[in-house]
Amino acid sequence: MEPSPSAPSDQQPENVSNPRLPNTPAQQAEERRESERRKDFRRSDIPDALMDRMFDLNEQTLALRRKELNWRNIKFTLIGGFFLITTLWYMVSFQEIRNKLEISGPYASQVVLTGDIGPGGPIAIDRVEKQLDSAFKDAQATCVLLVINSPGGTPVQAGLIHDRVLHLKEKHKKKTIVLARDYMASGGYMIGVAGDQIYADGSSIIGSIGVISASFGFQDVLPKVGIERRVLAAGSSKNGGDPFVKQNAEHTDKMRGILDTMHQQFISKVKTGRGDRLKASDEVLFNADVWTGSRAVELGLIDGLKDTPSVLAEDCGVEQVKDYSKRDFLTTLTQRFGSAVRALQHPHFY
Repeated sequence: MEPSPSAPSDQQPENVSNPRLPNTPAQQAEERRESERRKDFRRSDIPDALMDRMFDLNEQTLALRRKELNWRNIKFTLIGGFFLITTLWYMVSFQEIRNKLEISGPYASQVVLTGDIGPGGPIAIDRVEKQLDSAFKDAQATCVLLVINSPGGTPVQAGLIHDRVLHLKEKHKKKTIVLARDYMASGGYMIGVAGDQIYADGSSIIGSIGVISASFGFQDVLPKVGIERRVLAAGSSKNGGDPFVKQNAEHTDKMRGILDTMHQQFISKVKTGRGDRLKASDEVLFNADVWTGSRAVELGLIDGLKDTPSVLAEDCGVEQVKDYSKRDFLTTLTQRFGSAVRALQHPHFY
């Protein structure tokens, strides 16, 4: 008797839509190990089919437990990470928030400029403009303290910040004191001369009133490796600074003229800011040399050697500062972590 068309067949037809791929050697070895493991646990009084089913259920249970444990570990990691980030944020920002909330009585506004000067960097006009505006707008602040710790950078950004400080100082009639830290050189000094007085530590590096442009020449490299450089340009000076061609005398003279113009603009800002306080010739002051804070006082580049408490008491008549500097979390955390590492390495310095 032939089976009914609707009755299920005991034999499974080959499923051509899901062909089983041949096992890799590693999978075959794993299957052999699993088969041997199952043989060790088989019992003669229990049918093989039932034992296989028990093994399968056990493996499924273990797989579910692994997933549960993995998800639990992920949850603990996320929760722990959240509390860690919250704690670090608290450590970084609490002191600054507390200082702002606890200020009572007269104070000075403060803006700290630290790092290289340049677009997109820590000291750029679009990054510090709002900080400067807020510091100068504060009607309760007796003066503005501008703390600079920079070796320099681009003349455009330094000039824009210099001019912004002059504008705000005139607009709000605020006395502006500049305090140099480790470095106030090149573009950092250009910003500094916008202040009414400049103070530093005796070992601060001051000066570098000059301009520089540097590059490399690789004109002999490509022929040695069998490479031909092909450049198309419209305009005779478009390719003047190509490092893969011999230096062009005309282009070099043009660049020297540009640097000389920038240098004169720098000198003009220094002379306008320092005036008759400069005590040396142009050849000494404007040859891009650097000096310690002690020597800079003798040359008239700065007004004296003072720390923050002395500046606040003697020049601003206050004891407190309200810091308008905005530092992003990662930068502040990195700086404080670096300070902690240095303290562990050199405990006698701290």
